[in-house]
Amino acid sequence: MKQPNIYDPYPNYQSAGAKTIFLNEGAEQCLKPTQKEGPGTPEHIKRYRKSYKNAAGVTITHYGKVNDPLPPESFTYGMGTAGSEHVPHVLTDKKLGGVTGYMRELKEEKYARNQKEPLGQTLDRNYKWPEQAKQEEFRFGIASKGSESAKDVMYTPASLNDDQQAKQLYVKSHGMYEAGEQKKREYQWPFNPHNHVFGKTEKLVADEGKYCLQPETADESFPKTQLVKKNVEDFRDFNNDTLGKPKNLAQTNPYVTPDQVYGYKPKEKEPWNAAKCITGEAVYKQVKEDEALGRSTRHGFRNVPKPGDETRVFGVPTIRNDVKKPSMRSVADANNYGDEPASVGLLFPQRFSEMGVGNQDFEALRPKEQIRKMFANIGYAYKPGKFEGIFMRAQQLCGSDTDEVSVRAFIQAIKEMDHLE
Repeated sequence: MKQPNIYDPYPNYQSAGAKTIFLNEGAEQCLKPTQKEGPGTPEHIKRYRKSYKNAAGVTITHYGKVNDPLPPESFTYGMGTAGSEHVPHVLTDKKLGGVTGYMRELKEEKYARNQKEPLGQTLDRNYKWPEQAKQEEFRFGIASKGSESAKDVMYTPASLNDDQQAKQLYVKSHGMYEAGEQKKREYQWPFNPHNHVFGKTEKLVADEGKYCLQPETADESFPKTQLVKKNVEDFRDFNNDTLGKPKNLAQTNPYVTPDQVYGYKPKEKEPWNAAKCITGEAVYKQVKEDEALGRSTRHGFRNVPKPGDETRVFGVPTIRNDVKKPSMRSVADANNYGDEPASVGLLFPQRFSEMGVGNQDFEALRPKEQIRKMFANIGYAYKPGKFEGIFMRAQQLCGSDTDEVSVRAFIQAIKEMDHLE
């Protein structure tokens, strides 16, 4: 077989491994070998297999009917019916004209519906109305006068709370019981329903947790002994999970002591143990320090400082203090210009950080008028004299020589002087 022409992009590098002249002996052919199709299922057995019955797009047919002869596709099951007129022909009136249509109208005139409800006209009942009923402002019925509102009819008016007779009438007619009032159905109880408690009571148990786990110990101080069959108890022992114990998988051996240790017992002078199997025995060449550790050994990539520049740090700093922050920062700008919060702010966020207010906002100095409006909006409006006194105390707390104080200092001054008049 002639060896194919293979292009080598790196002719100066030595190839690793053994060379081959066959094209179908590569790594891909080894990991993904060609699978040859096996023998198919015989036709007389295929109808019994699940793959035949569960095939996509095929109607599931019982294996007993697979080879049965079927009628043609045009065959219709059921009993045939005699031909008749279709529904649209029955509902749609036939358009008759001429003498035939006139004769049909004469036949239809004798029906009362055709006389009272002619097609396309208002129903006429032949009422003889008086003359005043023919006027446009005439209305049927009797005009009603002012009456009780619907709310008073549906709900008990407040004026009836003192009238017991009227209240009992509304209770009987509307079921208008007061909030929290017991419904009275006039039952003849053999006891006083006001002092009686309905329902079943339980005995008080001192140890409720023990009673929940072992309800049979409610009356006595120890569980009751129940005699059951041994095969039933053995089934529970092997099938159920015992609290605080491993599940019994029928692996107990009566001839083995509880301190039995399973597994292979190594020889006393065997050099290899589990630790050596995991870590192995490395030679000095494998554990010695890497030559490229902490320095560059690649030619042309060595950063050799000049004399007097031994403390120079190479690379780009994480916080770009050497670059001026742009006035309009782009969304795609991932640089940190030293104005971003530290990681401690993510682990321990400030109190009002979700509102966009940080500690620096409480420490910033603000003018007197801004402080007065800010605290007046939150309910701390003071008279001019008291405000001046609190403001002077805030100047002392923050050490300000101007008419500007911080919010934190003003809050502290309010705590000290708010009770003073």
